[in-house]
Amino acid sequence: MFSSLVKTWKPWIFQGHKNKKHYFEGWYFKCVDAARKHVVSIIPGIALNEKTNNSHAFIQLFDGTSNTSQYHIYPVSTFTASKNTLDIRIATNKFTEKRLDLDIDTDEGRALGTIHLSEFKRWPIHFFTPGFMGWYAFVPYMQCYHGVLGFDHEISGSIEINNRIIDFSGGRGYVEKDWGTSFPRAWIWMQSNHFMEDDISFMCSIATIPWIGNYFTGFGAGFWYKGDLFPFTKWNGSHIENLSIKSDQTSFTIVHPRRKIEVSATGEDAGELRSPVFGEMAGKVLESLKGKITLKFSILENGVWKTVFSGEGTNGGLEIMGDPKEIIRGIT
Repeated sequence: MFSSLVKTWKPWIFQGHKNKKHYFEGWYFKCVDAARKHVVSIIPGIALNEKTNNSHAFIQLFDGTSNTSQYHIYPVSTFTASKNTLDIRIATNKFTEKRLDLDIDTDEGRALGTIHLSEFKRWPIHFFTPGFMGWYAFVPYMQCYHGVLGFDHEISGSIEINNRIIDFSGGRGYVEKDWGTSFPRAWIWMQSNHFMEDDISFMCSIATIPWIGNYFTGFGAGFWYKGDLFPFTKWNGSHIENLSIKSDQTSFTIVHPRRKIEVSATGEDAGELRSPVFGEMAGKVLESLKGKITLKFSILENGVWKTVFSGEGTNGGLEIMGDPKEIIRGIT
């Protein structure tokens, strides 16, 4: 139990263990090439379900340009993870903070190559607020936990997917992860680190999460701007106003006592990914990697809102899943 608690301050490492009966954990590496023509998400993970006897490690690849995905299954025994650093290995595939090495050849297809990653721009870890989840990271029995590991970093190298080579030299990357038993009942998720100016990244998650026979709606967003992170979370006194949700678009404002951010996001050509349901990858997520996210970030000075940044992010990830009315009801 103490070992599990210590992991809370290291969200990048494997939070579970392979003997869990109903559990999933997945790391999400998003890679965009320099020309912004190709975007690929690489998702290694593990899915454990005692009842179905279908436990396995997996590597899910999502090509956001062609909206196609591959789901590669491996025995649980091939999955290993470092106790200190981000170092996940599945068979001969390796996923670390420095590089992604793909050596995939299954019935689903082939993917070979190496992507190099520069230093991550992290969500800070503090004793009482260990990352994106804040003090919610200490709440037991939540269905899903979330971590933001790298807002923005340079990438290089190339991978070959089914005989098509994608060169990522000069591109940008983003890294996050999820773990627990199942994804939330309903959620909005978005991310982009491709704005007209460099060193800008934004992510946001609004989710309705079952908990001990009931459920609650929480949210968190991070705006990385020129070397500084501006968090907007339920645990730091922020709240959401004017939330609107449609099938492929959403808009809202998150207000903090000293800053606010106005958000509008649209997606198109969503592709299908597998998602966890009680530890089994039996669910479905529709995700667009062609999203556009418009932001207006302001700070409060002498009682007046001053606009610091206004712009549009491209190559954005966008998911809008579940009942929108449930999300809106939970926020209001």
